Amino acid sequence: MRTVAQVLRQRALDGVVAENPPKRYNPTRARHVWGTRLPAGTSDREHSHPHEMVYFNTGGKVRIHLPGGESVELEIPDGHAMKHEPWTHRVENIGTTDIKAVLFERSGG
Repeated sequence: MRTVAQVLRQRALDGVVAENPPKRYNPTRARHVWGTRLPAGTSDREHSHPHEMVYFNTGGKVRIHLPGGESVELEIPDGHAMKHEPWTHRVENIGTTDIKAVLFERSGG
């Protein structure tokens, strides 16, 4: 299995999770803060994010599915933070613990 650092260097895949619907905190015109949880053994729907930073309160083992059928598995530690450019993905929690994260999104460029 590749490490998070290896995946990020290879393609700026910085994971994460989307609850249906995610909880939205402190919205402004240009920024959104979301609290989200992905229970063990579940998957979210394919979705897109603008520029985003994610902080994992509780990490876990995920499989990130990309458009076109490609996927990657990651072990995300508790307290880990990731930042990336806009992307589309689907996250599957293949671990045994619920993943909890806070997403900070910036609209536009």
